[in-house]
Amino acid sequence: MGWKKACDELELHQRFLREGRFWKSKNEDKGEEEAESSISSTSNEQEPEPETEAVSSSQEIPTMPQPIEKVSVSTQTKKLSASSPKMLHRSTQTNNDGVCQNMCHDKYTKIFNDFKDRMKADHKRETERVVREAVEKLRTEMEEEKRQAVSKAVANAQGEMDRKCKQVKEKCKEEFLEEIKKLAGQHKQLISQTKKKQWVSLKT
Repeated sequence: MGWKKACDELELHQRFLREGRFWKSKNEDKGEEEAESSISSTSNEQEPEPETEAVSSSQEIPTMPQPIEKVSVSTQTKKLSASSPKMLHRSTQTNNDGVCQNMCHDKYTKIFNDFKDRMKADHKRETERVVREAVEKLRTEMEEEKRQAVSKAVANAQGEMDRKCKQVKEKCKEEFLEEIKKLAGQHKQLISQTKKKQWVSLKT
């Protein structure tokens, strides 16, 4: 989700830059056309003809021509002065567009860098979590294997001990029976010898 959001914001930033350049060039062309039309209309204006004043019916005094050039230049200056706010507006608009583009670039660069930092931090935390879980799982498995091995060893030892005890008991039993048989034989032989001695003594 975070990566898709960053891509959408980057695409919006690029579209804003393209539209900003389009409006900038369009406003510049429009401002130049207005300035040219203003200068052309000023230069095409007809200059006023000098007027003469009649002093008397018998004498005409030529009047001094009015400062046509000054009026024309002044008029053109006023016209150009009137059009200068548009040029100033165009320059201001261009500067504003540049500032806006820089601000947008800085804004989205900061957003992208913040997103990249968050991704790095998330990746680091996720890696640490996975490693921690893997270590914990491995430790648990090792303890379980150790417990099973110990239990198996104890069971084997117990079984071996029981088997040995059984063998010893059986061997002891056999030896005890053999000893009893041997003692019984010796006892019979002793009785027989005693009876023979008694018989001989009685006979004599």
